[in-house]
Amino acid sequence: MANTPHRVVETFKSMPQYVELFQSAFPEQADPITLENVAIALAAYEATLVAPAPFDAYLNGDDTPIDPEAKQGLALFMEKDCSSCHSGGEGYYPFGLVE
Repeated sequence: MANTPHRVVETFKSMPQYVELFQSAFPEQADPITLENVAIALAAYEATLVAPAPFDAYLNGDDTPIDPEAKQGLALFMEKDCSSCHSGGEGYYPFGLVE
């Protein structure tokens, strides 16, 4: 998200809850917030995602599977220009159902 590796690590280290979570996840490490561990945590999270998800149906034109709160989140996502990188298909970080 327009960050450098150093800034990603420093951002995580600036948030006490993430410091605690990384200490819990990587207890054997004196300094558990590293770019490698961020990648491991992200991969573990992504492994929990279910596809196709209701959002995939929404992207395919079905307006019913996501609630108003999710639609607000999507509007914020678009407003903040997250879609410039997370655009699906050929984008840098695809989202949605990729076949």
